[in-house]
Amino acid sequence: PVRAVIMRGYGGATGAMYQDVAPMFLLDQHGSPKLAVPSGWWKEDRKVDVYGEITVQYRMGELIIRGVDFEVCRYTLEKAPPRR
Repeated sequence: PVRAVIMRGYGGATGAMYQDVAPMFLLDQHGSPKLAVPSGWWKEDRKVDVYGEITVQYRMGELIIRGVDFEVCRYTLEKAPPRR
């Protein structure tokens, strides 16, 4: 399945400053989770906050595809939401 969500990425040398908000797609095909982000957003090890039904933080991994206006990369869960 494919899910459309909103992301906010950490930028800058220290990793503390946020970039603007942008759309993103979560791709989970064949058990291999990937992110599809706008061009220029991918950076290996970049943390992004993802806002959907819940808010989670992912760390971008290996770049898989670079298109004209998008990039697809692997990701890992960096910070799970608090349990209720």
